[in-house]
Amino acid sequence: MQVSAFIGAFECNTSFNVLGKLDWNVAENMLPTGVGLESVRLDSVAVSGEFGPVNINGVLNFYYDDPTFGNGMRGEVSAIFEPAISLQAVAQFGQWPSLAVLTIIHIGMLMPWRTFLPIYSL
Repeated sequence: MQVSAFIGAFECNTSFNVLGKLDWNVAENMLPTGVGLESVRLDSVAVSGEFGPVNINGVLNFYYDDPTFGNGMRGEVSAIFEPAISLQAVAQFGQWPSLAVLTIIHIGMLMPWRTFLPIYSL
């Protein structure tokens, strides 16, 4: 099987933050006296593509020290299976600051029909 014939357009995007630290000394003409790397945080990953008759879009977002959800991730994906079926799913996982275990917050799925499917005909 030739993979390039199966995959149409494919795209992936990421978002991340690099947090650094500069040490300043006022006595030395406001020039930095030290530089340090605090952390690198992945914020999101998004993919979209056409794989034969299937069109897929998805995103995975990470959150850190959120006052409601703590630390965790939330993912959404939608897939369209041409010509009639579409699927949407959401999953969210997190750890509340007061708990030391990974807790499932939400998982859901929606599958609306895009066209009429006859069940019986004469």
